[in-house]
Amino acid sequence: MSTSVQKTLVQIKRIVVTEEKTRGNRENIPFVSNEMSIEAIDVITLFRTEGWKF
Repeated sequence: MSTSVQKTLVQIKRIVVTEEKTRGNRENIPFVSNEMSIEAIDVITLFRTEGWKF
């Protein structure tokens, strides 16, 4: 698979929110995200990062 990164003046940060965990299985969202240089976090980390309180 060939991937090309669009050149921009501003760095765009992409984050995938998932409940899947990185395990030996190479076919899961965190593994693919890492291969594409995209951060993968879980919902609780999203809440903490954004400062959401319930």
